[in-house]
Amino acid sequence: MDISACIITKNEEANIGQCIESILPVAGQVVVVDTGSTDTTAHIAKRMGTDVFQVPFSGDLAEARNYSLKKAVNDWVLVIDADERIGKEDYDVIKSLIETDDVDGYRIIVRNYTYDSSVEGWLPNDNKYPEYAHLPGFFPFNLVRLFRKSSRIRYEGFVHETNEKSLKGRKIIQSSVAIHHLGRIDKGITAKKDQLYLELGYRKIKADPKNPRAYYELAKQYMAFEQWEEALGLLRQAISYSMNDVDILFEYAIALQRLEKPSESIKIYQRVLEISPDHFGALVNMGVALRDLGRFDESEYFLNMALNLKPFHPLPLLHLGILMSKKGDHHKAISLLYSAFEKNPHDPTPLPELARCCVYSGRLDEAKSILKLMEAFNQRKTGIS
Repeated sequence: MDISACIITKNEEANIGQCIESILPVAGQVVVVDTGSTDTTAHIAKRMGTDVFQVPFSGDLAEARNYSLKKAVNDWVLVIDADERIGKEDYDVIKSLIETDDVDGYRIIVRNYTYDSSVEGWLPNDNKYPEYAHLPGFFPFNLVRLFRKSSRIRYEGFVHETNEKSLKGRKIIQSSVAIHHLGRIDKGITAKKDQLYLELGYRKIKADPKNPRAYYELAKQYMAFEQWEEALGLLRQAISYSMNDVDILFEYAIALQRLEKPSESIKIYQRVLEISPDHFGALVNMGVALRDLGRFDESEYFLNMALNLKPFHPLPLLHLGILMSKKGDHHKAISLLYSAFEKNPHDPTPLPELARCCVYSGRLDEAKSILKLMEAFNQRKTGIS
């Protein structure tokens, strides 16, 4: 048994070498389908001994993905992107998985690393993989990325392509293997991809105009650019086709909240919580919306519910700290805001409120130290040394 790793690329010279290096210990073949790179991506891939195929991009990511599957020659296929890696801790696990006779595929945990702890599903780094222990956290997806080669397994969708439909009826098992997605760390690269996904999203809607997820995915791209009105309209369309989809309702509430419509957003968060009472993001955002309306006791109730659900998460601590500051309890606010920052020291969001609370409490030396720390974050962000 052996694996063919399949990658589609475009202008990935900064990533492709490390990606290939991470999969060579488990893959007997590496297929790289390059969709029009103008940099050295294809050259790097060829130099590393992979099978490189130049295919003009048609505007359909699933088509490119399926072309890569056709070029796979081994019994098993591993689908991976150029900005993703396999950790050496999982090499032996992967080799053992493909020796199982009665399994057709495995769900792999894609760990999307990000500094932004406000992303729904964010978890603090568990340091299970030392190579990535320096990154603060990630949000996981379970996707079928390792499966037996079959002409019947295909990807669908111009963008956010998936193979789930073609896997129906097959025996798919959850694995402990992780793919490490690093693409969200570099915001410049993420913005370029978001722009491409925006364009492809309209093609997906045109091809399947009654698919609520197509509207939802396109709305998410607009939200990445903070274009809330456009996102709101698309999410309304999505809800018209799927009234009780929690993901859609949650993003709809977020868009309303960002458009400064807290009362309307609260009604939608209530619907989310009726369907999914332990929805962490809805609990936090409900608390924030209530706080913005001056309903402090109710706000504290929901934020504490979120904190009890995920005591390791910085967001409830951050917003409880801001709430305590608004209530005039600066001592308690300082404690909560310090805790929030300790949970994710890569995120400076708690610092401005923390500095203000220190000033109000007469802790001026602390406030000065915090302001210096904020300045260091700003210099890092703008590239000033």
